[in-house]
Amino acid sequence: MYPVAVHVLLQGKDGIAILSRSLELPFPPSPGLELEGLTSRPEPTETLQRVIWSLAQHRFYAELEDWRSDEETITEMMDYFGPGWETHEPSLSLLHEE
Repeated sequence: MYPVAVHVLLQGKDGIAILSRSLELPFPPSPGLELEGLTSRPEPTETLQRVIWSLAQHRFYAELEDWRSDEETITEMMDYFGPGWETHEPSLSLLHEE
């Protein structure tokens, strides 16, 4: 199994947040991979935009496509993703925290 830390940037009408969660895949992830079951809804799938292998952490870091909405709040957007996600303030050092 391959450990993967998944991140997504949320930009709502009231601010910005980053969500993250860890998971394991039976194969190495790659950009364009669509993942089902990451959110509180069975569909649609979420697409990996960028994937990095960390030699220091021995894991993959993957970014989902950014979520932007001028109509939804950050809380509403986080509710869509559901439980199992951690919330972070936007930071350039997020990859080095885990």
